[in-house]
Amino acid sequence: MKKLIALSIALSTFLPLSVAVAQTTSSGSSNPVLTQAAIRKSAILTQAAGRKETAASKAAERKAESQETVMQNLQNRAIKEIDRRLEAMNRLITRISNIKKLSDAQKATLTTQVQTEITNLTNLKTKIQADTDIDTLRTDVKSIITSYRIYALLIPKIHIITAAESMLTATEKLSSAYTELNERVDSATVAGVDTTQMKTALATMQAKITDANTQINNAISTVSALTPTGYPGNISGLKTARSYLTAARKDIVDAFNAAKDVLHMLRQSSIPSSPTTAVPTIEATPTATVPPTTTP
Repeated sequence: MKKLIALSIALSTFLPLSVAVAQTTSSGSSNPVLTQAAIRKSAILTQAAGRKETAASKAAERKAESQETVMQNLQNRAIKEIDRRLEAMNRLITRISNIKKLSDAQKATLTTQVQTEITNLTNLKTKIQADTDIDTLRTDVKSIITSYRIYALLIPKIHIITAAESMLTATEKLSSAYTELNERVDSATVAGVDTTQMKTALATMQAKITDANTQINNAISTVSALTPTGYPGNISGLKTARSYLTAARKDIVDAFNAAKDVLHMLRQSSIPSSPTTAVPTIEATPTATVPPTTTP
């Protein structure tokens, strides 16, 4: 009996100790399966983070390359447009110098206006070539059209003036023809010919020549003061000048037709020709055209 009691006491003392040892052993050691899974998971996360970082870096590089390409294309296109405008304006200066019906002061004013735009565009070209910011570059490129208006205003303005000069040349020739015809009609009157209709036609011719000159000079005055800084508000000035030239051209045609009527009546008269009363030569109807409306 005593032995059984002693054995029971020994077992009760050993079992808790075994359990504690087992628990201690279990908590102090690692599970091989769980450890390997954790390592694999960590490696996967590390690789994913690396791929994400690489992708972001490549995306940034592509964006930078794309922006550089866009800027280069913008610069190339802008320079091409500026050069095209510079060539056109240099041709305008040559045209202005060849206009014979303008005063030296008028020519100087027009030449200065064109030269100012050439200088400004040349400076803009230099700035565009040096631009490093995409937004600044876009603003500068846009200003080629919005700030200078070479094709929308300056070139049409000079075209109107050169068309006006052509019309002035026509009225000058018509005036010479009028003088000769008037002398011829006076001779017919002295010779006893009824020249009433001739004189009426001559009066019409003279009135049309006078009005044509007025309209032409109005057109020149209207466009001479137009500058790009006033655009688009001053586009009405171009339209007004064109209407003046349209009216002038009609006057020139009417004057030419009146001159033909006088010539026809003189030929039908019985007045013999003489060296001092020769019928003047009248050229064909003037063909100076009114420059069309130009859009920006």
